[in-house]
Amino acid sequence: MVVFGAAQEIDKLEWHAMRRTSLTVALIVDLSVPAFGGYIGSYADWRDLSAEQKSGYMMGAYDLGLNTMIENDLYSEANMRGISSCTQQSKLNSGMLVRLVETYYAQNPDSWTLPPSQVLTTGLFAMCKTYINNFRRAKGLDLLK
Repeated sequence: MVVFGAAQEIDKLEWHAMRRTSLTVALIVDLSVPAFGGYIGSYADWRDLSAEQKSGYMMGAYDLGLNTMIENDLYSEANMRGISSCTQQSKLNSGMLVRLVETYYAQNPDSWTLPPSQVLTTGLFAMCKTYINNFRRAKGLDLLK
């Protein structure tokens, strides 16, 4: 039998709550896709969205990506904690996430075939590299280059 201390039990409960949240967000995003007229799989699809739809899509993609952590994967945990810390310190909001994706698409036309969720992930990793590496370093993991 494994006995958890109070701090470990809280962390375990928080992780399960995050997991439930991520599944809920995944379901909401999945069910809301028809409202966007289908899967948003490229810049062409992204470009056709209204400002409100882009903002909603970004918040859903961000929440889903941030709350999707592979259990017992130290890299996944370090990446998630680094991005979370970075976005909190930067006070990122949905409008800033939209601008991050818009800027990436504008500067990288070869990415126009990628879905905006993937562009968001790429942009967040680039923007939050220092934060991610701080968490990786603390765990003795390889750093992002």
